[in-house]
Amino acid sequence: YSPEENKVLFANNETKTLLGWSPEKFLSDFSLIMQEGMQEWKKALQLLSKSTESQARLLAKTKQGQEIIMNCHLGVIPSGLFRNTIIGVLYPA
Repeated sequence: YSPEENKVLFANNETKTLLGWSPEKFLSDFSLIMQEGMQEWKKALQLLSKSTESQARLLAKTKQGQEIIMNCHLGVIPSGLFRNTIIGVLYPA
């Protein structure tokens, strides 16, 4: 996730396995897929201004229309090419 661009930059193929969405669709429709979890997502991002890591529970919509709870762990990359970019790991609760 790029705080500068305010968007998710990359998703791996697990989006297909977990939610039914291709990585490309997950990226382009992130706010719609995480519609019920966007408030928690934004809170977790805000916490990163005070800490290098944060966590949240997000409600995501599958391609089939179901909602599933996802655990989300976020961390700021401190140095290198991707400095200040946020890495996130989402997995079913």
